[in-house]
Amino acid sequence: MVIVYNPQKGAPIKGFNFEGKEVELHDVSEMKQYEEPMANALVATYPFMSIITAEEAKVIKDEAEKAAQP
Repeated sequence: MVIVYNPQKGAPIKGFNFEGKEVELHDVSEMKQYEEPMANALVATYPFMSIITAEEAKVIKDEAEKAAQP
């Protein structure tokens, strides 16, 4: 499994189908785990998305939490 990040400047992905598997919804600013072939297909189709490491996911999450604080 790999993590795919849909950045703030991305777009919601809904109904993406790859090899009979469908992405119900992958919203903006969201990180989700996918099997590697599905992740590669998403990133190839939607270049604004990216495959990230667990460490990068933690940094993104921490930054989002800091930005949400008053």
